[in-house]
Amino acid sequence: MFRDRPPARPRQRILSSTDSRAPARRKVHGFTANERDALVAAQGGACAICGRTDQPLQVDHDHAVSPGRYGTRAAYRGMVCQRCNSALGLLGDENVEALARYMARFRR
Repeated sequence: MFRDRPPARPRQRILSSTDSRAPARRKVHGFTANERDALVAAQGGACAICGRTDQPLQVDHDHAVSPGRYGTRAAYRGMVCQRCNSALGLLGDENVEALARYMARFRR
């Protein structure tokens, strides 16, 4: 097989108040790193959807309010883990409630 494998991708860094990317994050999401840390703390460090605490959290925003690639502070909904954020992105906001109704039919 391959003897000289490319290096593995580095794990995603958790944004902290000392992160050098903080100015760029403020431009993208409208939050400073300290404000983001406060949002995570207000949620108890857990994903707003699944409650996991072992994953870095990402800003979830409403694309209807903020149709561009990134959200704005006005579109902020909560801090979610990557799995939940990906699920929301794949389903689209309009299908999440339909999925919940569908799954509720099969709960025992």
